[in-house]
Amino acid sequence: MNNHIEYFNVKTARIAIVVQQYIANNSIYVKTEEFREFPSIGHSKLIDWKNDTTSLCAELSKTKLDKNDYFTSLSNVCKKHLLQFGRLIDIDLYNYIDELVLISKALYEMFGDRYQSKWGVSLWHDLQYAMFNEFGEDIYIHKFDAFKTELIKLSDFQS
Repeated sequence: MNNHIEYFNVKTARIAIVVQQYIANNSIYVKTEEFREFPSIGHSKLIDWKNDTTSLCAELSKTKLDKNDYFTSLSNVCKKHLLQFGRLIDIDLYNYIDELVLISKALYEMFGDRYQSKWGVSLWHDLQYAMFNEFGEDIYIHKFDAFKTELIKLSDFQS
């Protein structure tokens, strides 16, 4: 696995995000779960990660960049996803959250400060909780057993 650096624009700032990349099945994938407290069951292709991160940066650029703006930006991206696909699968949501927390880290470090891991973990959980509350009826969770994978509506888990 190699480190990959990519540059994005948020407002007038140019931020650098570093992720790990690897090649599988003739595609380049990136690992973005630096602040996720459980392993990822699916990684984004590099091009999809770039597109998602660019969309999140564009949403953030419309804001004042306070903590609530992270929630609004993620919500807007999730709404666009739902319009396109009709549902939000946990892997997609978790990738969006990973990407947004990495943007937060890059913005913080742009000013020469060290981003503490506990901040990223906390923001990750807060974003997940907020999106589960807002989109619970539209989120589907992967359920695995020895022989198959199925998608279960999040609201079915919560009842």
